[in-house]
This record gives sequence, structure tokens and C-alpha cells, in this order.
Amino acid sequence: MDVVWPALVVEERLGALPAIAGGLVIEWPFVRAILATSWSRSAIATVVANGVSAVLGLVALPSLGALWEVTTADALYGRLSPARTEDVGMVVALLLAVSINVAVETWVLVRGFGAKASWRTVGLLACANALSVALAAFTRWA
Repeated sequence: MDVVWPALVVEERLGALPAIAGGLVIEWPFVRAILATSWSRSAIATVVANGVSAVLGLVALPSLGALWEVTTADALYGRLSPARTEDVGMVVALLLAVSINVAVETWVLVRGFGAKASWRTVGLLACANALSVALAAFTRWA
């Protein structure tokens, strides 16, 4: 959710606040499972990890999206119908958002909260972020 927050908020949509809160609620139990700690400590870790990801996402998501457009997208879009290019672009944007979130949040939880750097941590964060990014996408494009 975190990388997508700026996109929701920059558009001056107060409707983004429920999506942000919903994303935090979705990710909270996953972070608790990763840290094996109290609900209150895991809530703090969830907010911090998502906050760091949101700030880094202001630069990372547009930069990686632009890189996608000037490299792979040009070659791929020429082979697709115009309707399909939008679908492919949306899927790529969502996958980039989830990937950035997972990388940043894993780093924050490992370095700042003592989480174990493991495939389990990455897998749980991937599930959590897939759900929270899907919620953000739904509220954005619904």
C-alpha cells in the first residue's frame, strides 16, 4: 500500500484515507506474524515500514515505471492492441508497487525491528502487499 499512498494522496483525494487505513489493517497481522511480537509493537512496525516505503516510493515507482516505458514497454506494446497495452501497463505498475513495498518493508523490519531475513518474511510481506496494493488499486480505479 505504501508505495501507492503518494499516488492516492497527491491527487487530493480524501477518499485515499480509507484505502491507506485499510492497507495498514491488512498488513498488520502479517507484520505481527513476522515479528512474533505484541499487537502494539507490530502496529508501530507496520506504520514505520509503510511510511518509509511511501517516502521512497515517491521516487522509486515513477522512476521504475519510466524505465519500463522506455525499455520493455515500447517493444511489447507494438505487438498488442491499444486496449491490451493499458492492461499490461496496469499489471506492471501493480507488480512494481508490490515489489518495491516488499523490498523496502523487509529492509525496515530486518534492520529496525529485528525480523529474521528469510523467504518466510519476504513471502508474508508479498502476500500482505498484494492485498493492500489491490485495495488501493480498487479504490483508485473503481
